[in-house]
Amino acid sequence: MSVKERSKTDLQLQLLALYLLFVGPIFALALFFYSVESERLREEVSAADLSLARAIALETDSLLRLAKEAAIAYAKLPAVIEAEPERMAEAFSAGAIARQDVNLLYRLTKDGTMLYHYPSSPGSTIGTDFSYRDYFQDAMTTGHHVFSKGRISPTTDRPVITSVMPVYKHGEFDGVVGVNLELQRLTETLVQISEKRPESEKIDIIIVDSAGQIIAHSNPDKLLTDFADDSSTVLKAVLAGEEGEFTDESEGETWLYNYTPMPTANWGVIVRHPTRLAFASLKRFQQGLLIALLIFGAGAILFWYAFSNRVFNPLAQLTRYGESVGQQISGVELIPETIEPLSERPDQIGRLARTLLRTEQSIRQRLVELTTLNKTSTVVASSLDTDQVINAILDEVRRLFNVRQCALLITDETHAELRIRASRGLSQNYVSRLELTDTTKRFPAYRAISTGQPVQVPNIELDPSFANLLPLAQAEGYQSLLVIPLIAPHVLPAALTIYRDEEHFFTEQEVNLAASFANHAAIALEHATLFSLTDAQLQQRVQFLSALNAVGYTVSQSLDIDDVLNNAMDSVFEVMPVDACWIYLQRQSEDFLRLRVQRGLPAGLAEQMEQQTIYPGQGLIWQVVESGDPLLLEDAHLYQNQWPDDPLFSYEGWQCLAAAPLLAKADITGVLGIASRTESTFSETEVELLQAIGNQIAIAVVNARLYRRSREAAVFEERNRMAREIHDTLAQGFTGILIQLQAAERLSVKNTQKALLSLREARELAQSSLQEARRSVFNLRPTVLESLTLDQAIAQQVERFKNETGLEGKFVLEGYPTALDAGTEQNLYRIAQEAMTNIKKHAQASKVEVTLAFEPKTVTLTIVDNGIGLERSRQQKQAAHATNGSDRHPARIGGLGLVGIRERVGLMGGQVYFDAPANGGTQIKVVISK
Repeated sequence: MSVKERSKTDLQLQLLALYLLFVGPIFALALFFYSVESERLREEVSAADLSLARAIALETDSLLRLAKEAAIAYAKLPAVIEAEPERMAEAFSAGAIARQDVNLLYRLTKDGTMLYHYPSSPGSTIGTDFSYRDYFQDAMTTGHHVFSKGRISPTTDRPVITSVMPVYKHGEFDGVVGVNLELQRLTETLVQISEKRPESEKIDIIIVDSAGQIIAHSNPDKLLTDFADDSSTVLKAVLAGEEGEFTDESEGETWLYNYTPMPTANWGVIVRHPTRLAFASLKRFQQGLLIALLIFGAGAILFWYAFSNRVFNPLAQLTRYGESVGQQISGVELIPETIEPLSERPDQIGRLARTLLRTEQSIRQRLVELTTLNKTSTVVASSLDTDQVINAILDEVRRLFNVRQCALLITDETHAELRIRASRGLSQNYVSRLELTDTTKRFPAYRAISTGQPVQVPNIELDPSFANLLPLAQAEGYQSLLVIPLIAPHVLPAALTIYRDEEHFFTEQEVNLAASFANHAAIALEHATLFSLTDAQLQQRVQFLSALNAVGYTVSQSLDIDDVLNNAMDSVFEVMPVDACWIYLQRQSEDFLRLRVQRGLPAGLAEQMEQQTIYPGQGLIWQVVESGDPLLLEDAHLYQNQWPDDPLFSYEGWQCLAAAPLLAKADITGVLGIASRTESTFSETEVELLQAIGNQIAIAVVNARLYRRSREAAVFEERNRMAREIHDTLAQGFTGILIQLQAAERLSVKNTQKALLSLREARELAQSSLQEARRSVFNLRPTVLESLTLDQAIAQQVERFKNETGLEGKFVLEGYPTALDAGTEQNLYRIAQEAMTNIKKHAQASKVEVTLAFEPKTVTLTIVDNGIGLERSRQQKQAAHATNGSDRHPARIGGLGLVGIRERVGLMGGQVYFDAPANGGTQIKVVISK
């Protein structure tokens, strides 16, 4: 419908519709805001209740977990297993004191009879049969820990639940041990939480057990009652381990439930909130919003009536006129007289009308150009086919500029010259014969590319730079041209050229329009280039992740640190172009690094690095540790002056070297290094991969060390067991010896035969106890090995030997110390200890040297002194015993002695050598296979 045909009424309805389109979104926004705010308030209420439920569940679950751990621990106590009331009283009393929520600890026999409970007063149920209890039956049947249902304890007459653990004796069920938890304290806590809230925010807090029974409630009257029937949605959800919220009606009230589970006992916490209280603020907000909308609506109506005739109607008229200017549809254009009455107004409406009239023509001219550019932009953005985009651009250029010929020139990398990539209206002869080489640098296309500015030639016959190309140009029939350079970071030098058949000077508007098309062409070429680069980078990233995954899989195949490091070295050589690789490690409690493993290093350099100890501030390796960042050196020999003492730079074959810290949990455990003899350098991606591999190795090393600690902890547990065994066996043996000796003393005067019999029995007991002592001593791990490594422990022993004897002592460590099994470490430590004890007692030496050598397949312990030697020592001991009349074997002098050393070496499957060096003294050499 045209403007002339529209009636006044229709115009008012249209304006009203436009106005309603303005007011309507405000109301819609208000309703949307109400919806969002309502949901937010609901979520806040629910989140607050759920947070409270989580906090209560976390605290209660912690108490249950401690009760479970206590029951499991009590079930393993010898006093509980042996059912000794006196010892159980001591153990139970300590537990009751430590846990205020525990009101009873007890032991039931295998038939369910109360054997003992603590405290034993005021009431006692000892002797009562509790085999009918569900928890007793469950513990006996499953053999696992269980929690009972809530009940009133007959012993304490208090509401309790019980943490129950079956007791096994000699592999057979022998009853249970129970820990009663006071439920009244939980209820009192929930009551306090509920009472602290305002009256308008009152809630019910409920804790239910796995059977749906209320274990604790903010209303004490509901303690130990059923929460609901088994079909309750909330109960079923929380006992299924789910967390969430639910709305339901009960007791004539709509309730908001929030619930969360407690996994230790399969309990749940439920927070119940009446919706009339929970959403009271939401209702007030709803009322306030309604009032605000009513006020705003009334004001909007008044505003529309006041300004429609003065402002809205003229604006609508100007808007329609402006739309007609922007549309090139036949039959909708308005003649200028339509808004001329408005242009006579002195206010802003009049000024706007006059401006529209002045700019109408320019707008219509630009509209066609912008539409064309928009179509071109759509083609550029929707396709990665460069040829398709360029052809579309050339078609639009020819149509918009109303020209016959145009072309896109781009540099050919092979021939280093500009060539026509695509063209319109140019003959094949022109395209093939056009050669723009270094000899034609003055050609307009080269000038535009070199300056980055458009270049135009209004008449080619008057331009000297066109002399060589003039015959070709005249054959094509063009007389003038415009060249626009294509500027993009990743695009080769290129230019867009527009040809005209007549002499023509391109206006600034035409140049700008051509530049827009050139920019579109540059974007298309840039997209194609970046797409190829992105694809290459993606392939590189895939290779990076594949390599890192391979390394991670390799180092995770073993918990032995030697296997981990060797596997890591293999992986580095597989995924990176290197000629050598090495790993330095820093042991715990040491402030220096040693070379742990290497591949590809020259023999001489490897020997130098193995003998080197890296202390703070020394060389390239410590530089990496100190900075915590990877380090890349090209032409590494140039950096020799920076670290003159570093063996790495004594070898001049390296062309590139990189090192990365082994980082795990913010701690640096060592350094991973690689080197190449080629002239290539390591890329940034390869250095990043090296750091990632280093992190994988660091994690594997930490895991291996943790595994070793766990094994040492197991040995420590065995040592404690052996200590108890010594107490139980040797103490009894020595008691028997004492009794027999006392009997022999009494009978020595009256009955000689019986006295001799008692002495024989005492001797036999002594021999038996001695054998038992030897067996136990061999199996004990020295406590010093619990906190120190083997080499540190032996070094400490040598230092103690020097201080105690005043002799000259020296400890030498060769090779990188590796972890040995606990038995081997304790035997080597005891051998060194026994050897130094013998030296102190018998060798008459002034100097001792102890060497611990770690080799790839063996460990060697050597103790050398400059004393009198084994033979003279043995002769002196035999002479001393002959003088004393002793009948003991000389080899047993000094405790275990040399016999003990042989026995320990035999247990390890190793070899021991006792030699006399040429310069005197004694050498004990022990060789053990790893």
